[in-house]
Amino acid sequence: MSTGMAGKREIARSLWGLELPDPEKVNWTIGRLMLWSNDLLIALLGEGFRHQQHAVEVLWWAKDKA
Repeated sequence: MSTGMAGKREIARSLWGLELPDPEKVNWTIGRLMLWSNDLLIALLGEGFRHQQHAVEVLWWAKDKA
C-alpha cells in the first residue's frame, strides 16, 4: 500500500474501528510501521484478491462506503 500512515489510519478506523499507532509515539521506524500496517490491513481484509493492488482498491472503496 502506498497510502501513507494517514490513509491507513483512516481505513483501519472506518472499517474495523481500530486505531493504528501514531508514528510520533512508537519506537519503530516509519518504514517498519508502514510495513506492519500494510500486513495488518491485508490480513484483516482476507483472501480472494488477484493481487495486492486489487486488495488496496477494495480497501479504499470500502472506506468510502463506510
